[in-house]
Amino acid sequence: MAGLDVGADDYVINPFSIEELLARIRAHLRRTQEKEEDVLQFEDLSLNRRTREVYRSKRAIDLTAKEFDLLEYLLSHPRQVLTKDMILERVWGYDFMDDSKLLKFISPTCA
Repeated sequence: MAGLDVGADDYVINPFSIEELLARIRAHLRRTQEKEEDVLQFEDLSLNRRTREVYRSKRAIDLTAKEFDLLEYLLSHPRQVLTKDMILERVWGYDFMDDSKLLKFISPTCA
């Protein structure tokens, strides 16, 4: 009881089954995990993760799957500086072969 009084959310008594412990952990995670927003918005641009629709000023924008993934990543990190490696890893995956021309438009030093 003292553990609950000082902030514990739950407890199990000995002996306990591992199945019960795992079920309690899963229940705790369900209660505490933040829900990912279905709609990301930045100024007049909105992206719906569930429907994979993108709008700018209420006008639909058609994107390829990869363009959508890239925009979703950028919108989920607003006003943050993201490196080329971060973008390649998240959008294209760990095993993506780096193509220096692929993200050239992102670099401020490009002419």
